[in-house]
Amino acid sequence: MITDLGSLTLGAVVPAAGAAAAATVAACDVAAPDVSGQLTALATFAPSASLGLAAQLELAQSIVANILASIALGIEPPSLAVQASAAAAVISTLEAKLATVEAQLELAVELQALLGTAGVRLLRFAGPQNTLGGELSSALGSATTSANALVLLTTSGVAWSAMQGVFKTS
Repeated sequence: MITDLGSLTLGAVVPAAGAAAAATVAACDVAAPDVSGQLTALATFAPSASLGLAAQLELAQSIVANILASIALGIEPPSLAVQASAAAAVISTLEAKLATVEAQLELAVELQALLGTAGVRLLRFAGPQNTLGGELSSALGSATTSANALVLLTTSGVAWSAMQGVFKTS
């Protein structure tokens, strides 16, 4: 038996896709500002060893002792070049993450636009396979206008349950 579920948007026909697109947009809306904020914070980073002479002299005794202990252990303090290189690596990683988030957001927005497309007639069939053609012809009537259709057919209860989770079936 064929049940006409009406003329719907693609989003109504595939509700799981609409939910996925909305979830992706929500995730991107959270991630993008976070990554952008990290990039902004890193933009203010300036590797520096510029202490005033008075402060350097004041700290000299404890610094010298710590440096000597570090050298004895083979530990070297990070140079300005190492600090700048580390900051550049973090910036590069964050820029790549931001580009990925922006690309995902763009795809999700495009999918949402597609899912808003109306004019999809949804028919549900339940019955013996060999009666589908006749019932389909009867449900569509005798119109000779051009039409396009997708038929998703399964005889598996597991597959049908999965299809019900993805497509509108009632």
